[in-house]
Amino acid sequence: MATIDIVISELRNLFPDWESTVPSKIWPVIEQTAYETSVDELEDFLEKYRTVGKEWGFHPYAPFARRILKNVLYVITEPVLGGLGNLEKGLDMVREGKADRLILLTNHLSYADANLLATLLQPTLIAKGFGDDFSVVVGPKVYNQRFKAFSSLQFNSLLIAQSLTVATQEASLSIREIARAAKKVMVDIHERVKVLLIFPEGGRSRTGSLNRFLPGVIKLIEAAGNAVVVPASIIGGNVLLPINDSTLHYARVDVTVGEPILLGDMHARYGTADQAKPDIMDHFGRRVAATMPPERRGIYAGESE
Repeated sequence: MATIDIVISELRNLFPDWESTVPSKIWPVIEQTAYETSVDELEDFLEKYRTVGKEWGFHPYAPFARRILKNVLYVITEPVLGGLGNLEKGLDMVREGKADRLILLTNHLSYADANLLATLLQPTLIAKGFGDDFSVVVGPKVYNQRFKAFSSLQFNSLLIAQSLTVATQEASLSIREIARAAKKVMVDIHERVKVLLIFPEGGRSRTGSLNRFLPGVIKLIEAAGNAVVVPASIIGGNVLLPINDSTLHYARVDVTVGEPILLGDMHARYGTADQAKPDIMDHFGRRVAATMPPERRGIYAGESE
């Protein structure tokens, strides 16, 4: 078994640019966290880091990465949370058997969004018995840089290859490979997921305003069976980690959670045919928009149920 110093040295070698990526006061937090972590847990992280994103579908989180990101993000952000009672309500529905899984739908501004939500919602998930169950649908671009691949290990990730991920690396994939990847993710959602975050715009908003939700996302939601959908918004991730920037910045982050919605109620209202899918996703879009400031509601501004 390796010593703690050897493992930490390997961590530094993984991220030679870490100290230019995070503010100078953060690296001591990272190093202290590493020294307080068992060698077994560090080796577990290194093994998962070497394999994450190599296959389609489910990749489990690494406790060490979760601890690092939690400590870093609480130092570098000022979180403001609203509506957590709605998340609790949705989790209670899963716990009581009224729903099979919880699907969290939010806007998307930054690669940091999933990490911020994983950190800020974790106390509620733990309190309701879902501390290990936070999963996120991601595209290949999440793994194309060391820091992003590390960050993906804060949560369970499901690597998918569909147009909804807007991943340019998929351009060379055959239709058969895309279908195989989608099938793997659907099976993993059904078999391995209890709480799933999806960014239904299909990519990060360049304007900060909400884009129309992609109809194809309904396939992922329906793979969750009798799902309860919880709309939410996150504002500030693009300040923490702006698009086309690899440096973290101090930021205020606002997370607001809306009322849970049973997927069955949406099917009862709009139907189950293919032509109903855009209507259902637009319904979810309006519910997410309702948790956002009016100037950020974008395509759903002025719309109501």
